[in-house]
Amino acid sequence: FVTGLMFDNEGRPVTIEQVKALQSAGGDVLDLLAAEAPKVEEETKPGDLLETAKMKTPAERMFADVENSNWIKLGSDGAPVIYSFVDPNCPHCHDFINDIRKKEYLTKKVVQVRIIPVGFQDGSLAQAALLLASPDATERYFKHLDGDKDALPAKSDVSTQAVQKNMALMQA
Repeated sequence: FVTGLMFDNEGRPVTIEQVKALQSAGGDVLDLLAAEAPKVEEETKPGDLLETAKMKTPAERMFADVENSNWIKLGSDGAPVIYSFVDPNCPHCHDFINDIRKKEYLTKKVVQVRIIPVGFQDGSLAQAALLLASPDATERYFKHLDGDKDALPAKSDVSTQAVQKNMALMQA
């Protein structure tokens, strides 16, 4: 179950029409949300790097930002991808990943999870940074989930810049 707005392939929110059908009076907020994103058309000029430039919808911009974030792949190439913001110390994050592991969704190529490490709890900022810097990040994260306290120490000298970028993306 996923909450939020659903968009069509043109970036228009289709959920708005569904909600309008359920409401007898309608509403100003729904009208604002249903408005199309402005379209930008630019003339191409000799020497331009891009032949055409179009404004992306908010959903397209968000997805592009998520795809270009600092993430770690769990699972196999070719499987459908799920992106998930994960704090190394979050029990709900642990439950989510452990449930997918227990059902063998990663090994059976049912899904690939790309975790985007963030750090909100004590020590988790350093742990997330170490995870992103680690050449064996998947193994290290699974050991951490299995209770190995040494897999992700709460203190590290690794730069947290990549994690800070992930946190800013999540908060945006």
